[in-house]
Amino acid sequence: LEFIEKHQVDLVHLNSAGLSNSASALLENNLPFVWHVREHGPSHQGRRFNFIAEKLKKAKAVIFLSKAEQKSWTGDNNHGTVIHNFINFDKFDFQLSEIIDSEQFGIEKNCKILLYVGGSKLHKGIIPLLYALAIIKKKYKGKFVCLMPDTLIPDSGNINQTQKRIRNIIKAENLSSICQLMPFNPDIINLFAICDILVFPATKPHFARPIIEASAMKKPVIASNLPAINELVQHNKTGYLIPESSNEILAEKIIYLFENLKVCKLMGEEGFKFAMDNFEFQKQINKVVRVYKEVENS
Repeated sequence: LEFIEKHQVDLVHLNSAGLSNSASALLENNLPFVWHVREHGPSHQGRRFNFIAEKLKKAKAVIFLSKAEQKSWTGDNNHGTVIHNFINFDKFDFQLSEIIDSEQFGIEKNCKILLYVGGSKLHKGIIPLLYALAIIKKKYKGKFVCLMPDTLIPDSGNINQTQKRIRNIIKAENLSSICQLMPFNPDIINLFAICDILVFPATKPHFARPIIEASAMKKPVIASNLPAINELVQHNKTGYLIPESSNEILAEKIIYLFENLKVCKLMGEEGFKFAMDNFEFQKQINKVVRVYKEVENS
């Protein structure tokens, strides 16, 4: 409050549900603010959840990243505005797919390429993916690899339990030639460019930005049918939504797209249109600006 008074702030933008104490102070002093909630409401609705949810319902201007996040915090009363995250289409240029050659990454020309960008975090679905890859290895006759940035497991013994589990599955299922474990890459646009499909088999609901990045690059997506995620994929049109942790179905859909390149390309085209309509950065920024103006005029 001292900072706001000192700098004569016209509007405060709170960028997390966790800033509930700041929201309380602003509400009590009738100061204008926009509360941008970027987290899914916890399944355990205890004292802290109730405190935050009560403040959210009292705030005049609340922005949620998805309908699922809106509902998780406020129930069915539709309080607030849903504005999805945006994509800069100048940066995610689908034409790079025609320029960048997969052979630059040591991948054979006719090899199909999956991209998984969840790292070694369990809730991103790396374990179901590994078992799906084992199924594909048995059923698919062609060559394929799965690029996995931010999954590189150190050679030293200083690894966590999840990394041990990943390493054991890769060894047991003989996936070392398929899983290309890679270090963290802050700029993975080139990987989007060379891949055929993005896989995102998450096990927990959350806004999955890589899905809309893949759509901006005209790549089809296979993802878990979970809240927030299912707002980013049009089933059977821009990709496939599959049941959570369904190794067999994930493998089946991947093989189908591997063997039906026309469908793969069409889904990528439809994904691009969907992303342009719903996630293009200037359109999304304009929506936020409208919320600002509504607060200023109230």
